[in-house]
This record gives sequence, structure tokens and C-alpha cells, in this order.
Amino acid sequence: MAVKIISPAASRAKAQSLSSMQSSKNRNKKGFVFTMMAIFFVIVAMTASILFSKYTERSQAISIESRVFTINNFIHDLERDMSRALYIASFRALLGMTSYMSENGTYITNLSANFAELVLNGTIYNQTTEPTNDSYVTLWLAKVQQEAQDIGVTIDAYNYSLSLVQRETWNLEIEMNLTLVVQDAAGLATWTKDDTIRTTIPITGLEDPLYTVGSDGLISNIIIQTPFEFFVNQTTSNVSNLQQHAINSYYIEDTDAPSYVMRLQGLFSSSSFGIESTVYSLSLVPLGQYKNKSVVDHIYWSTSNPAHNAIQGMPSWYRLDNLTGHFDSYEVSDLVIN
Repeated sequence: MAVKIISPAASRAKAQSLSSMQSSKNRNKKGFVFTMMAIFFVIVAMTASILFSKYTERSQAISIESRVFTINNFIHDLERDMSRALYIASFRALLGMTSYMSENGTYITNLSANFAELVLNGTIYNQTTEPTNDSYVTLWLAKVQQEAQDIGVTIDAYNYSLSLVQRETWNLEIEMNLTLVVQDAAGLATWTKDDTIRTTIPITGLEDPLYTVGSDGLISNIIIQTPFEFFVNQTTSNVSNLQQHAINSYYIEDTDAPSYVMRLQGLFSSSSFGIESTVYSLSLVPLGQYKNKSVVDHIYWSTSNPAHNAIQGMPSWYRLDNLTGHFDSYEVSDLVIN
């Protein structure tokens, strides 16, 4: 039997070869682990980046949505408050016209333009008037614009138009059209809207222009509806209600009389929304304003002078014409003194 003898040098070489192979395997294993770890961290980083991006986008979307909602509510509040502002400015404009008529002794010409000027700018014929010096639409809007800046909103309004109409006996209707622009200061959103604002003002409590201009501003008469359901007791011919109605110059509806809007312009013809009072002419004697004519206001303060009669039970200053059926209106047909 043959025995194979390995030299010490060969043995060392073989051992070194085995060691080298083992070392190479260890290095390959470590490289694989490092590669897998690197891939893992890359995936984690990418996932985190995507999630953060989506979170940021959602946060921005929520922020924008919240901002839009806030400004939308602001616009609704603005429109509601604008209706109130229009009411106040219109009421003040009517007072301003009364003040102008009292000071100048003239009725209002070009009513639509002058009313719009008072409501929007607080002036009439380009002159300031005390009742409107701090209550007109553009001044109110300027104040709102300053407040809006605190919440990062800008406001602009243009293309104003305004109308004053009377479709009811005791009420006026005011309508304002404008273009309203509301913008977020950061440029997130802009609202542009052609808006119509309306309000209603009762004429009760306002001064009657016929008295103001007719007396050269010496007297005024506040429009108050008569509290009386009848003027004369037809059974007893008692005229006490008519006396109180006349002394207080209360008003009734009368389609043969001018409306309030017509009175502002010095128009004395009839209107479907006409109102009428009787002038307490006795009180005008010391003022030099007494006239021996019918006390029906749109007759008394006009150049018209139809035939007029005294009425039984009424004071001598109380004269009444029957041009448009006033005997029936005041229930005195059986009490006329010829």
C-alpha cells in the first residue's frame, strides 16, 4: 500500500486557499446585507417623502378650503350689512333733501340723480348737507375696507346705480346695483359679483315737502296716518274726530292726491299712491302764511284755488273744496254751508 506524503509548504498553501475562499464568502455576505439595508432605507425615505408631500398637499388644500369658506362668509355678512347701510344712507338722504328744500325754498329737480348723489356721496348739487355728512355708502364702504385689511381681504366696488320708487302708499323702495370685487390678499381666490341691494323705508315720520317749501321753510309737517276710522258721526253730526284730524294735519290715502315722491318734486297731480292732509291754517296767521282757500294740502300749497265752503260744526278757518270729492272723503256732504 502506497502512502502519499504532503509537504509542509503544500499544506500551508492549501490552508491559505481555504482561508481566502472563506474570507471572500464573508465579504460577499456583508456586501449583500449592506445592499439590502441601503435599499430598505431608500424605500423608507421615499415612502416618507411621498407621505409628507401628500400630507403637505392636504394641509394646503384644507387651509385654502378654510380660507375660501371664511371669505365666503365675509361676503354674505358684507351683503347683509350693506342692506342696513343702504337703509341708513337712504333715510339720511331723504332728511338731506328736506334740509336742502328748507334752506333754499325749492323742490328737488332731477330727483333720481340727486337722491343717488346723497346716498352714495352725502352731497346734493355737489354741496354737503348736515344730515348726510357721516352716513353715505362710499364712506361706509371705505370703513369696511379698512377693517377687511385686518383679515387679509381687499374690497372694491364700482358701477353704482341707484333708484328711488314708490309702489306702495306708505313705503318707498330703494334699489342699488353695483359690481362688488372681494379678493384674498394672498391671491388664493377672487370673487366678482354684480349685486343688487334693496331696502324699504316708510314715509311715516318724514316731513312733507309741500309744507316745507310752501311755507318757505317756516313750518314742517310730519307725515302721520290718521288714527280715526271715521270723521263724522252721521247719527249725531258730531265732528270732533274731524276737528282733531284737521288740527293735527293727519294723513289719509287719496288717489286724487300726489304721492310722497311727487311731493319731493313739487308735483300736485294725482297718484295711485297719493296721500293727503288738511292744513291747520289758523296756526299760519302769525307767520303770514294764512290763505283763504281750501285746507286740503295739495290745494292750499299750490296755485290752484277752487271754490271752497265752510263746514257746519268746524271752525271758520276750515274751508273745504269739492274738486275731487272731498265732501265725501271727509264725510261732510250733509254739513256743507253754502
